[in-house]
Amino acid sequence: MGTSDGRLGAVANFFIKHALAIFLVATLVCLLLVASLTSVLKPHVVGAWLLVGILTSLLFSGVALVVVLAMAAVDKARHLKLITYQDKQSLALRERFELEKIGAADLYSPYFRVHEGKSFVKCELTGPGSIFLQDSSTLEDCSFHLCDIVVVAADERVNTAAYFQRSTFTGCRFVNLVIYMTEAMSAGALGGRCGVETGDLCVLGRKAG
Repeated sequence: MGTSDGRLGAVANFFIKHALAIFLVATLVCLLLVASLTSVLKPHVVGAWLLVGILTSLLFSGVALVVVLAMAAVDKARHLKLITYQDKQSLALRERFELEKIGAADLYSPYFRVHEGKSFVKCELTGPGSIFLQDSSTLEDCSFHLCDIVVVAADERVNTAAYFQRSTFTGCRFVNLVIYMTEAMSAGALGGRCGVETGDLCVLGRKAG
């Protein structure tokens, strides 16, 4: 948010927190105005002026509150829209990760993007989620726990996967992930077998269609 947005939010919060006090002040001001006016008017109109003053102050406070809340709501909606429709092409990972636990959701962008030249050393990549390792990527001394490895064509498009190209994974642990890779990649990286942990075998399959 910018400076103007912050000021608007502060004004809205102040008005909400002090709505009762503002109403009382507005009522007092109106009553004082009524008192000054009734000094030059007939005494029997005091009740009518008193009622008018209270209703006027109530109307003033209500309208002001509605306006402030509406402005705050519009500003919040505009800000959320900017967040929602922010171009995820700007999602960029740093070049190297080491000894970190990384969720698949942090790697994925709904806008197709390929992560290139990334290095993961002794990291734990966890699901649920999926990644696509293209032929230029390498796996060294990695283990797989509750993972499915799906063999796909090199030009296959998997919309739900985070793509990696020319990236290396050394000594990493993959947990609860679907890992897409080409047949050449699977043969070279896994040597025809998958890592085994606590009796959980990695499933090697082929994407239907």
